Amino acid sequence: MADTGSGDNSSRPGEIDLSGVAPLRRAETRRRIEAIRAYLNIPSPSRADRAVHAQSLGIGTQQFMLLVKAWAAHGEAVAIGKAGAYAGAARGVRRRGLPPATRAAAESALRALPTSASHREAIAAVQAACRRLKTRPPSNSMVSYLRMGLRGTADGGPRLLVGRATALMPVITGDALALPEVALAVEERSGTIHAAAIIDCTTGCPPEWFEAEVKRAARKVDGPVTIGIDDDLILGAVKDPRVVSRFKAGRMLAKAIGRGVGGVRLTYGPLASRDPKRALRAKDDEPLDLAEAVTVLSAEVAAHNASRTSLPVTGDTSKQP
Repeated sequence: MADTGSGDNSSRPGEIDLSGVAPLRRAETRRRIEAIRAYLNIPSPSRADRAVHAQSLGIGTQQFMLLVKAWAAHGEAVAIGKAGAYAGAARGVRRRGLPPATRAAAESALRALPTSASHREAIAAVQAACRRLKTRPPSNSMVSYLRMGLRGTADGGPRLLVGRATALMPVITGDALALPEVALAVEERSGTIHAAAIIDCTTGCPPEWFEAEVKRAARKVDGPVTIGIDDDLILGAVKDPRVVSRFKAGRMLAKAIGRGVGGVRLTYGPLASRDPKRALRAKDDEPLDLAEAVTVLSAEVAAHNASRTSLPVTGDTSKQP
């Protein structure tokens, strides 16, 4: 819910709640809301007032009034980020794999089955669990795939995975534009993110608190820890880690959490091949500063974990500078 609540959205001061707004749309959405509030604070706005405020956003009067109506109707930043004839929202990323709620329901049902259960019984259990949670059931072949995956981690397989990804969320660092690397500690089976941190571009290391959170998560999550080679020295105090290549860790992360965390799209390939400007895909997309990128990552991790049925997040991304 926006900071304006259910009262007068046009005049209540304070920070704008940008919950649900696409990361690269935050700056433009903030400007839109500031212009709308200024317009609505005019006692009897004229046609000239409408034109002035529309021009301040680089849009037409008709589109500006659509934004005003959307704000009056919803009072939420996410409505402003999507409203208007030139909403400019980035093209949706094609989703692959199962929705988080479906995967969580299916895996929970499969874990509850005895090892002797037939494939038909597994399908029935998964479909029943999905009906209870009102989520789309996976295909029969996907049930088989999930079951094999659970069996693969049932006997001493890795439970906690530590690796890196690149966030396709351009950040301004000094005079340059960069795609930040993100260090992640993920529960492999459920996809729960225990810690997530933007890596310091000068040292190539995550903040000190990240290591502490990984160690804490490792004590809670049963089984050995798998660590990408980039972080094996940083996390050397983890007991008997399984060290793998960055490529292998990336593939495992992709399998556990998919191609993104909420609105933050991730890629697991080489950073050198990525041009930050190419991530600004829509007319109104703008890069973030580091502080806002940390805020976005923290919010998206919380939303991601809320859709899972495992341990709550233990990492606190707000600890970053």
